[in-house]
Amino acid sequence: MDEHVARNPFHPTFGRSPAVVKGREPEVSQFALALAEGAGNPWRTALISGTRGIGKTVLLNELEVEAKAQGWVVVRAHVGDNMLRDLVEVTIPRLYKSLDASPSQRRTRIAGASISPVGSLSLETEKTRPEPRRNLLSEL
Repeated sequence: MDEHVARNPFHPTFGRSPAVVKGREPEVSQFALALAEGAGNPWRTALISGTRGIGKTVLLNELEVEAKAQGWVVVRAHVGDNMLRDLVEVTIPRLYKSLDASPSQRRTRIAGASISPVGSLSLETEKTRPEPRRNLLSEL
């Protein structure tokens, strides 16, 4: 290698996050606040654009981590001819099933108690959100 040629420190990882992400704290913080504040916060809508290799996917990965940390369900879509079909027929139904199976989506409450020589306690489990409907388009 020519001693006058410097090595390029940039090594594209094609969507994989590097070990350390720097310089995206303001965007991630604004996004975190927007998720916490709820509907109406202007930072809940964002357009991320730029030339190849500037870290768009890495930023999206960081936003995904923040959303999951706040309890949001993250849906990933890959652009292609079958994107919509995959979302409606595979990805979203799979997410619904995983949410329905999650114990954190259920709430247990005391339904009754009695005091007698033996004693008893009755518990009921109820879902904290409605069952998914068969027609996903009505949900979208």
